[in-house]
Amino acid sequence: MGKQVSQSSNPQRDVTHTRDPRCGYAQVTRTLAAFSVFKLRLSHKRPETSIDRRRLRTQTLADGDGRYEAFRIWSRRGTPFVPHAGGVPRVYTVAANSQTRRLPTLDRTGTCGFKSVADVGRGMSRRSVMFSPGDRPDLMRKAPSTGADTIVFDLEDAVAPARKEEARDAVHEVLSDPEFDPDAEVCVRVNLGQATAADFDVILDDSLRLDAVMVPKVSGLDDVVRIEERTTQAGFDLPVLALVESAAGVLNASSIAAASATDALVFGAEDLAADIGATRTDEGTEVLYAREHVVLAASAADVDAIDTVYTDFEDSDGLRDETEFALTLGYDGKMAIHPTQVDVINEAFTPDAERIEWARAVLDARDEAESAGRGVFRVEGEMIDAPLITQAERVRERARAAEEW
Repeated sequence: MGKQVSQSSNPQRDVTHTRDPRCGYAQVTRTLAAFSVFKLRLSHKRPETSIDRRRLRTQTLADGDGRYEAFRIWSRRGTPFVPHAGGVPRVYTVAANSQTRRLPTLDRTGTCGFKSVADVGRGMSRRSVMFSPGDRPDLMRKAPSTGADTIVFDLEDAVAPARKEEARDAVHEVLSDPEFDPDAEVCVRVNLGQATAADFDVILDDSLRLDAVMVPKVSGLDDVVRIEERTTQAGFDLPVLALVESAAGVLNASSIAAASATDALVFGAEDLAADIGATRTDEGTEVLYAREHVVLAASAADVDAIDTVYTDFEDSDGLRDETEFALTLGYDGKMAIHPTQVDVINEAFTPDAERIEWARAVLDARDEAESAGRGVFRVEGEMIDAPLITQAERVRERARAAEEW
């Protein structure tokens, strides 16, 4: 067939974002509240949609000199909608507060819909997901300098039980600092169980710069639902990065990925091996099935798939091999536990010059073929079919996120 390029994507669909200038703040509040309840009641699953949610999540809308972050959109039969809107499909594009993802917001003119905010980021790629201990404010402040796409302040495994309260205070201090506004996604990994409430009491604060929450040891849909209910009741729309690191979590990966709050599945091989009594090997065959299953579930639900950590942070060659293998499996990114791992991971998930050149040639040839009314075309003597076009589009998407296109 064609040249093998281990990246794929769905074509982006056009979405019309509209707003009703006659509606007031109360109406927007009621609409969004009804929307949240509606999502929770639909078995916590997203409706069938032809819209690429991964791209909508990162979509920004230009309007004059400002930029606006699009509120998440779900659809039925490909039509954007807001429930309880008089039967008329309408989409309110609501900007996130510059310091938090609390919704709704009101623009300076008093009408619903848009609020000017600062540039909302780099395309929101999640090539590298870097952890920083929640009880080390010095390391948390340095985390953005690693170049990671996502930085995770860890309140779970990286913090000893006796230091949990100290860690919560440290995370709050850093995230509430107006000077802390990195060009990266900012996430907090909370504890599961009784400590979850204490974590959320700290992080659900308007003054914090927080973009997402990571939930450990997610074993099923109910774990995500509880987190979503807690954040929604507090008036926040925080995407969930769900860690799948148990036998139950792997077997329920599809329902976890389909939860309305889930924005990524994160595979945890070390905890999974401990859960099932497996012995970790260099080859990783003992967790290969689970590793593939998680990425399949994420792809089917159209959410990101983040690969497990590579524990030997001094072995750059081994990390590179593992990351490239994760890429061939279809993963979108990989977790990092040390700053030295970030560049290796980012490089592996960024298309090289040769791959970008191939993608440009394929997409240019496709456009020419469409203009000429031809359905079949060749690039460098190679027949190009739909899967290769999709791969080329994914290369373009990754390259743009890395500012290489």
